[in-house]
Amino acid sequence: MNAKNKITAIAALVVPLLSYSFVIINWRSEEIRKHDRTTIKILTLYKMRHPKVDIDRLYIKRKEGGRGLLQIEATYCIKKR
Repeated sequence: MNAKNKITAIAALVVPLLSYSFVIINWRSEEIRKHDRTTIKILTLYKMRHPKVDIDRLYIKRKEGGRGLLQIEATYCIKKR
C-alpha cells in the first residue's frame, strides 16, 4: 500500500470514528492535540513522513502539494459548532 492510499485510509476510517466521538465525549483540546501528535509519530515511525519535513504540509490538500490528511483539531472545531 502506498502513502497516498494509507493517508486516504486514515481519512476514511479514523477521522469519522473520532468525529462521531466528538458528539458523545467531551474532549479536552490537549487530548485532541495529543492524537494529532500520535498520528504524526506513527507516520514517521513507518517511514511515511520524513522527520524533518514541515508538519503543516500533512494537512494541505494533495492538489496544492500536501498530503491531504485531515487535522483532528480542525474537525473537532467544525463538529462542535
